[in-house]
Amino acid sequence: MQAENGQSKSFDASVTVSGTLSKLLPLPHVTDGRNLHPLANPTLGAAGYSESPASAVRKLLSTFRDVSHSLTAATSYPILDQRTVTLYKEHSLHEQSIHKAARTAKATLKALRGAREASESQYSAFGLPIPTLRSQVCAFVLNSIERWANAAKLEYFLDESHATDGPVPFPSTPGRAQTPAPPPSKKITASLTKEHLLVDFEFEKDGLADSPQIDLPIHQHVVPLTLRTVKITVGDKDDTSFGSSGHAGGTLHGMLEEKMNAFLFELACGGKRTWAMVDNRRVEKVALELQAAFRGLDQMADIIKHETEAGAEVAMSWWDCVPILTEKVLSVIRIEQKCMSSEWKSHMTEYSSTVPLDILAMRSCGIPLPYLNSISLSILPHLSPLAYLTLLRSWQASKEPRTEETSDLADIPLSHLRAILSDRQTRRMLDVPEVDISYDPSLPSSSVIEDMLGLPLIANPPSMPFALDEESRVKRAELTSFVLMKPSFTGSSELSSKGGWTMSCRIAGGSSSVILSQARMKRVAEAIGKSHTSSDALNLLSLTAPTVAVGPSWLDLTIDPSLTQASRTYTSRYQPPPGDDPGLFNVLMPLTEPGLAFHDLPVRTLDQVLSVISILKEQLWLRSLLVGVGFQAGYRADDLGPSLDKAEQGMEDAVGLLESLLSDKYTPTKLRVTYEVIADGRTGVRVTFPFKQQTVVSEVALDLACSRGVSVHVNGERIESLEEVVRRGGLLGLVTAVWRRTQIQ
Repeated sequence: MQAENGQSKSFDASVTVSGTLSKLLPLPHVTDGRNLHPLANPTLGAAGYSESPASAVRKLLSTFRDVSHSLTAATSYPILDQRTVTLYKEHSLHEQSIHKAARTAKATLKALRGAREASESQYSAFGLPIPTLRSQVCAFVLNSIERWANAAKLEYFLDESHATDGPVPFPSTPGRAQTPAPPPSKKITASLTKEHLLVDFEFEKDGLADSPQIDLPIHQHVVPLTLRTVKITVGDKDDTSFGSSGHAGGTLHGMLEEKMNAFLFELACGGKRTWAMVDNRRVEKVALELQAAFRGLDQMADIIKHETEAGAEVAMSWWDCVPILTEKVLSVIRIEQKCMSSEWKSHMTEYSSTVPLDILAMRSCGIPLPYLNSISLSILPHLSPLAYLTLLRSWQASKEPRTEETSDLADIPLSHLRAILSDRQTRRMLDVPEVDISYDPSLPSSSVIEDMLGLPLIANPPSMPFALDEESRVKRAELTSFVLMKPSFTGSSELSSKGGWTMSCRIAGGSSSVILSQARMKRVAEAIGKSHTSSDALNLLSLTAPTVAVGPSWLDLTIDPSLTQASRTYTSRYQPPPGDDPGLFNVLMPLTEPGLAFHDLPVRTLDQVLSVISILKEQLWLRSLLVGVGFQAGYRADDLGPSLDKAEQGMEDAVGLLESLLSDKYTPTKLRVTYEVIADGRTGVRVTFPFKQQTVVSEVALDLACSRGVSVHVNGERIESLEEVVRRGGLLGLVTAVWRRTQIQ
């Protein structure tokens, strides 16, 4: 013991790590400066070079030996004191906690910084500052229109006149004073103009709109300001002659009317909305959409001006660009719908005599809705089961007659589809994806569009999901070869070198773009001709270089876009309606393939647009299936128990459980279901769950050649009846149906 104590004392005194390192730091330089350049010699004397280089090297080697000895002794010295071990553990846990806290703080700071940048670019923290009294709403609306018009470089004029000849007194009652007549309503016209473009917003202002009496509870039913009409004039032609083709119910003046009515609705000017229900943030979101529409009018006015100077007929070329593109897409849909309707005849029901809208959107090029968000064409490539069933029920409840030309395309008319989806909140609730095709005048055409002019349209066009006859195939090829229109400018090389069409995909018009897997984004790059050009504008997030899978994968960003790091697993719970079906404990296996945001992709032809949409459908369909299960990152606290069935509840339950297991009649109360995204080149999900002594494996794959667009295989056998289950109920409905099927067998 004394020897050990002596050893410990000598060790602590001479060869500790800190002691040897402290001796290493003040050692002089090995060189004496004779081999250095004169300018590299120190200027403060030669205090560090008093010894010879050999002596300095010997001291350095001696110090290194002490360091090595101290490290060897520290690692081999046994720790006999339990308190020291405990302190080491506490220290390691403390360091680990600090490290995790630092990472969490860094990730939180990054997320907050991104949220702040997004909020500063779009929305403020407290919404749009609105007046506190209803009597100030009219002035607020008109002042806002003027401010937004000036910001969009549009001239603003206001004309106000009486809507009636004068006040009409109420009939008086004998013996009572005559009741004063309410003030007459007024007609207000707010005009936005620039060059050849004129937009008139005609409002009707109630007589009590500016009176303090409107703030009283008895006048809550009074609407201070109402939008009557929107009129657009270009040159000497109004909007009834052009730009109002009415395809799918979409026109430019209709879009402006929808956005202005939405702005008034949020200010409790119409509908069942009261002043107490006004939300500043909702008002600001609608106001930003209206401002974007005004900026689009400014861009359109500039294009019309330069086209007119170039000799083009006013409003006959550029004004019809969106309706012409809509007509091309509708013509393609009619060809594809004709082939689909012949396949669907055997599946017709009393409620659906035509192709269902969700199947038409999935198997065709998409449903076009012009002017849904802005001066652009929106295409709906996919409808989730929730969205389709909601639209179908609303159409059946409305009992509206089919009057439009496109009513024979699907079981739900496109006019009704637009009426429901015109509200952004409804689109967000139904989780409807949108592909917007718009013209960007600031796009550097010289580096993108001009490089693509001499390229082949598509090397390998996507195969059609159904067979077309020769006449239909030739007609479809002629339609898809349509080159997107571009304004003609003369005398302005700067304007001619800019501008082009772009397409983006978002969910319900939100600010976040759809996340594509890396493999699908590479296919998108090939579809637009990226493999034939070295343009920097087409280097989609450096797809030519190998991408390292660091951080969240495309699956992580799809399930939860706010994740800053990859999750190990995703889980959810589902309890079916009361019956014999067990509850589902769902587990989704993670992926490592990175994801990329799809946003503002330059396109030149309709063929490129439809080819990219066919790739987007795969990702959107897969996203709809996974989001429908309701996965969340991690486990819940009660998911980590020893048993999901919790069968050990007493001796009687144990005996009954044993008897049911021996008789092969045991029915679990909860079922663990594992989901795995198929990674063999197909688009689909593999679903597995245990049943008795075997494992039931179901595969759901996207197959546009099938009548419903999907194929379902259970243990290698295709079952067509389950395809309708997936179409209506998603993956949760499939698991329940397969469970019932295995029980019967």
